[in-house]
Amino acid sequence: VMLLPALLVGAVGLHLLLVWAQKHTQYPGPGKSEHNVVGAHLWPGQAFRSLGLLFLTGAVVTLIAGFVQINPVWAYGPFIPYAVSSPAQPDWYIGWLEGALRIGPNFQPDILGIVIPSPFWPGVLVPGILFGIVILWPFIEALATHDRREHNLLDLPWQAPGRTAIGLAILTVFGVLTLAGANDVLAVFLHVQVETLTGAFRILVVVLPVLVGLVAYRICREIRDRGGAPLGPAAGYAVRRTADGGFEEVEP
Repeated sequence: VMLLPALLVGAVGLHLLLVWAQKHTQYPGPGKSEHNVVGAHLWPGQAFRSLGLLFLTGAVVTLIAGFVQINPVWAYGPFIPYAVSSPAQPDWYIGWLEGALRIGPNFQPDILGIVIPSPFWPGVLVPGILFGIVILWPFIEALATHDRREHNLLDLPWQAPGRTAIGLAILTVFGVLTLAGANDVLAVFLHVQVETLTGAFRILVVVLPVLVGLVAYRICREIRDRGGAPLGPAAGYAVRRTADGGFEEVEP
């Protein structure tokens, strides 16, 4: 009761201190460069945005409280520790972890007399790899590109095809695992066997991120080669850059 709020207050305070010290990054625009930080004023810009977010959050919570039924204890009856309702679903923020556990292989190797249980691979190794890539990516990219300069401008997705492709691939992994966390509900809804969905998710969690990453990389490379021009002009038209830096479709 006291430790967690104190940790939250400390973490938020540390975050604000880092923002104050390092400043925000920014998208390219008039007056913005790698050597300055042009931000919005606290008043009225940021204050009104925060106030609007507060009102939107309050409205959503109020609507949920009035119209959404959550944990109807009158329907479930008294709590019985050894009885689990079916279908039991995880909370949304650990749905991907539940999915990893559900589709994880039954693999328990014996290493130096120590049996590694099968939940270790999807429950510890996979999250460690995914979050490890996300956390270490800035250092990995700096090592690969030999770029250790300070940057205040953000890259658009098409300006960094490799980074965009890997990011979307990781998000796809999380998406597939989240769906796999509800394989029993999906099996009932789709009228298929749970084992069939489990096998399909085992294939998708490997194949789909690769496909998404390759498609994203190809699209970003195409946009970058066109100088940032959007893809797919109307038939019979070409794209040219305007004087203000935008793009327009013209007859060839």
